[in-house]
Amino acid sequence: MSPDALVPWIAVGFVFVLALAGVFYARHLSRRLKAVRAAVIERYGLADKAPNGLLPDLQGSVAGHDVRVDVVQLHYRSSAESSTRRPWTRVRVDLREPTELVVVPRSSAEQQGLVTGDAAFDRAYSVSGPEEALRRHLTASQRQAWLALQQPMRLDDGVLTWMQLKHVRNPEVLIGAIEECLRVARAMDPPAVA
Repeated sequence: MSPDALVPWIAVGFVFVLALAGVFYARHLSRRLKAVRAAVIERYGLADKAPNGLLPDLQGSVAGHDVRVDVVQLHYRSSAESSTRRPWTRVRVDLREPTELVVVPRSSAEQQGLVTGDAAFDRAYSVSGPEEALRRHLTASQRQAWLALQQPMRLDDGVLTWMQLKHVRNPEVLIGAIEECLRVARAMDPPAVA
């Protein structure tokens, strides 16, 4: 058999090996994602709205706050002619008392938002909304909860949102994000009335 006759067989073998590797990787990824989902369900008692799906769609109430964990596909323009879809893992926690404030991590390109008077907070976050909401919802202790965050999040329309590119495959990362969202949400809870 000539070497030229072997080329198609080598190509077929190469494609077979790649397909087999893809199957094993998909099974490994599926097990890891299911383990992350199970850890979050066990810890917080969230309901799985897609129990047979690969991606989580978890919802429930934790300490009086609605919590949702899911994966969303966001589109990015990769060139003038095309866009790319990328998966993002997202945690959302509702505040007990809605607020008109928008709080986002500050980038160097952003304009100055509302000023809280807390230099560290004003360097780290951009705030927009009514001044009255700023005084009521970003007190010194609430700003400290934001400054203690290890992972960036945003507040918009009364919902704290944390997002990470791709599927979170480590339960500690996702649980840590949920805990940080809940910590800020608790800090922003209205004072208890006696």
